[in-house]
Amino acid sequence: MLEWRSFVSNTKLCSRFSADEWHKMVTDIDSDKDWEQFLSEYPQFVKCYILYHVTTNEPIAFAYTFMEDDKGKVVSFHGGGWKRSPYYTLLYYQGMINLVEMLINRGLKVRTACLRDNLVAYRFLKSAGFVNYNSTLDWHYFWINRHRLMSSKIYKRIQRLGLE
Repeated sequence: MLEWRSFVSNTKLCSRFSADEWHKMVTDIDSDKDWEQFLSEYPQFVKCYILYHVTTNEPIAFAYTFMEDDKGKVVSFHGGGWKRSPYYTLLYYQGMINLVEMLINRGLKVRTACLRDNLVAYRFLKSAGFVNYNSTLDWHYFWINRHRLMSSKIYKRIQRLGLE
């Protein structure tokens, strides 16, 4: 039902969100053009993916990964979706779970972060099993492993519903 596809040129992401929403996910880039330039300048460190609802072939969310260490063992991911409903929230959880499982299966340590004032992201990450290991004046930092992910209530619910 869901599929992550690699970002392709001229895909609109930034413009799908309000400026405030976008800057909660990507704090220092202001336009689709700047986003595409950023991806093209750092292809060895940053990868961007679009989450598609396969049945409708509709893009519903995006995520990007960023290599945090020069050995390629630690990756952070960030992203968000532009549809608002309980149904799409469930799909966003499933998409995130699929992405995190893929990264863990590659032997990577998975981290993320959110701005302290981004309560939606904070709750989303905590409910998915992420552990807040550090906070600063502006940011919360999280990690997750396979056990934490698979032990979360949302993971178990999605498995029970048979979503893939």
